Amino acid sequence: MWLRQVVAALVLLVVAPWTMAAEMDCLFVEAAKLEASWPPASISAIAPADLNAIHRVVRGSGTVVLMRMFSGKKDDELDSEEFWKLTVELPNIARGETRVLQATAANTRFSRAGSAWVDKGFGYVGASVAGKIVARRVDSDTMTIDVSLDVETRFAGDPEEAQPLSLQKRVAFRRIEIADLTPWLGSATAGVADYWTSHRPKNQQASCSPVGWGH
Repeated sequence: MWLRQVVAALVLLVVAPWTMAAEMDCLFVEAAKLEASWPPASISAIAPADLNAIHRVVRGSGTVVLMRMFSGKKDDELDSEEFWKLTVELPNIARGETRVLQATAANTRFSRAGSAWVDKGFGYVGASVAGKIVARRVDSDTMTIDVSLDVETRFAGDPEEAQPLSLQKRVAFRRIEIADLTPWLGSATAGVADYWTSHRPKNQQASCSPVGWGH
């Protein structure tokens, strides 16, 4: 019990990860959908595997927007390797079109945790998300999204424990093909351990900046 409490407290440092040195990816995938349904019928059904599983992308008829943050170990920091993931399933948006969607209608997923303990459930997953998302298709390869979200997160190792979180920001996303997704980004590749799904590949090209994130 004491170990869970200590690690949970450390994971709470991820409440505002955008204030720390981090690498971010902001991408969108067309002809896609989220693989798993969410949230579960009962909060008690939330499990450690959900920290990554709810973000997997498969072929479909919509557009999936994904944002990923990873903060690796620094020499003077605890080796927690924090990450968070925000994934949104949208309808197709034509060039020049703007859509305003409620977070529930947009099928919004969120999780945050420390990679070192992800398989033990030491992280938080969004059990409910409220707010709105404004998406604008700039051109064939670019989309901007304004997010204004209030997330009720649940501790994956003990779903009765809840933590609130707010996200507000405008971000530009670039298009990526579904075949180019990595397990970190959300590919539905079988047999990849959650530990590695929680790590940003070192050769991953940066696609957005964490500067300006607020909570």
